[in-house]
Amino acid sequence: FTEATIPSEIGNLSSLKALCMSRNGLRGTVPSELFGLVSLETLYLSWNSLRGSLPLSVELTSLREMDLSNNKLTGTIPGALGSL
Repeated sequence: FTEATIPSEIGNLSSLKALCMSRNGLRGTVPSELFGLVSLETLYLSWNSLRGSLPLSVELTSLREMDLSNNKLTGTIPGALGSL
């Protein structure tokens, strides 16, 4: 079982439609670059050990589904995500 982080370079995947990384032993913070992927429709990061807060600036205009449950995230949910 390997512990891993989400690299900030994920923000370079501008055509990414789905990111499903639940139950992968991920640690660290969710990189803010992830929240700039305007093509992303599905984001599943549940059941990891991600910590910290989500960025206030979110550009996930195509996002339809998201699950960040069962992590160690803190803070508030950005208002732009409230319409999901």
